[in-house]
Amino acid sequence: MEFIKLKNGSRYQLITDGFNVGDNHVKLAFIADRSLKEIHSEFSKKENVETLCVENATGETLTVCDGYVVLDSYVSLDLHYEVSPVEYGGDGEVVKAADYGEVAFLSLYKETAESQLKELKLKQEVTAQAVQDLILMAAGGKA
Repeated sequence: MEFIKLKNGSRYQLITDGFNVGDNHVKLAFIADRSLKEIHSEFSKKENVETLCVENATGETLTVCDGYVVLDSYVSLDLHYEVSPVEYGGDGEVVKAADYGEVAFLSLYKETAESQLKELKLKQEVTAQAVQDLILMAAGGKA
């Protein structure tokens, strides 16, 4: 049993093959113990996901990933996903039935120079509008 631990301390139980890392992305599949809205909100915050740790059941760190801070717009929740498969004994008899549960699927990407520039431009526009509003208010007008 493995978990993904966010920088803010939140932990989610990964399903089998629920962690896949590439050069520019991390794909996660984990048991959803919160609503899709709460999961989306938590993974949307850069400060929560700038460092991701994969831990075993005892809390030992197995893998650390840094810099995957851009949440893909597609985050999904499967309400009846096979969390653990059927287990068979040596004689072919079912030893343990499959377990089903709610599983969240999402991808995080590394921030590109283009996305950083877009964010800076947006901040600049907001700041410029705030300055204009202050000037207008100081002149006796309404913002």
